[in-house]
Amino acid sequence: MERFRSLPVWGCVALLCALACGSLTGCGALALAINTIRPNDIPAQFKGLENKRVVVVCRPVVELQFSGPNVPRELSRQVAMRLEKGVKKIKLVDEREIAEWVDENNWHSYIEVGKAMKADMVVGIDLEQFQLHQGPTLLQGQAAVNLAVIDVNDGGNRVFTQQIPSTFPNHTPIPISERLESDFRRQFLGVLAEQISRNFYPHDSHADFAGDANLQ
Repeated sequence: MERFRSLPVWGCVALLCALACGSLTGCGALALAINTIRPNDIPAQFKGLENKRVVVVCRPVVELQFSGPNVPRELSRQVAMRLEKGVKKIKLVDEREIAEWVDENNWHSYIEVGKAMKADMVVGIDLEQFQLHQGPTLLQGQAAVNLAVIDVNDGGNRVFTQQIPSTFPNHTPIPISERLESDFRRQFLGVLAEQISRNFYPHDSHADFAGDANLQ
């Protein structure tokens, strides 16, 4: 015990990492140790969704409507699910109500959806690219998102914008023989939803690192 008490702060950090790596394996152990020591160390970039009625809606490029018609709705659902957990006192409009209105109406701007849903804010997701394959035999997701928050009560003013490129996995593609495409799509959508959602609540700076570790 005396040896542990004499260690400086970063010495304790190193010790915890070493202990974790001793009981687990590889990068996953290190990610777990770091996450335990420094959880949610990056603050939200935009806090204006707190205590607001919010619509989350994804608008795909035309080509995507044919190659992955369910992707926009699933991405919206996963983003909303994370916002509900991460943003204080947020009031999310039911995704089924949004999907029904979007399907039945010829809309052109996010503020139209927000007004129809009697929302305060719209989280608008312009999905400009979404693909799963890196060549004919490899899986590697590529996506590009233009993210915007529209203030419905302020005439549709865009109060937050962000461009989000995404590659998953970051380094080594996965052979199609090792993963079902449906499973990979679901996993990639989860990664993309997290990258979008964490703009609105504190998150861990090592989240991407830990995500790569989970692929091993």
